[in-house]
Amino acid sequence: MAGFVRDILTTLSYEPGPAEAVGVDGEALSRLDQRLAGFAQGGSRGRTAISIRPSDCSVWDGNPRDVPGLSAESCRSLIESIAQEDGNRIPVLVRHNPPGAEQPYQLLVGSRRRFSVDWLNNNGRPEIRLTALVVDLRPC
Repeated sequence: MAGFVRDILTTLSYEPGPAEAVGVDGEALSRLDQRLAGFAQGGSRGRTAISIRPSDCSVWDGNPRDVPGLSAESCRSLIESIAQEDGNRIPVLVRHNPPGAEQPYQLLVGSRRRFSVDWLNNNGRPEIRLTALVVDLRPC
């Protein structure tokens, strides 16, 4: 697991605050989704997925996704998929926010999934939670 997290998150800084956005292409995101799906299906070497509310996590400042640009229309197929499956099949990646932060978690990967679950929560499906893996980015 350590190698997986290191490969994906090498550009993340441990210190909270603004970070330089990373350019990510569609193929890289597809590979990441495939690897995360494997973890959700038991390949996480003991790491357990947790269920959280979308409001429990702030979005990391270095997230390359245009979060303000997300809409129900742009995420329609994902919203429908999550509604049909009663949750996100591929977990998002979060880390703990420092003490004193408004939300307990910081979203690193999975802005569209977070948006979609939040949209469903506010549109008739309040029982759906966001499946997440908590990663520790402190130096070993």
